[in-house]
Amino acid sequence: MYEDVPEFPVYATVNKPKSVKQDDSIHYADIQVFTKARERSAEEVKNLQMQNATEYATLNFPRPRLKYDSKNGTLV
Repeated sequence: MYEDVPEFPVYATVNKPKSVKQDDSIHYADIQVFTKARERSAEEVKNLQMQNATEYATLNFPRPRLKYDSKNGTLV
């Protein structure tokens, strides 16, 4: 089920004509990708901020009223 892995790495070979040694055969390119940010209205920005805002809450759990049992000397 597993593929055999050679002991030494096997590299790809490139077939190039050896007679070509001119610098004009090399071409360089400077590629830049620009994207224009979509303009949003103030209302859209406010809505996006509200959707992504962190919400905080305070939870108050009711505490049971403890009574002292003087007979046993414990809280019940």
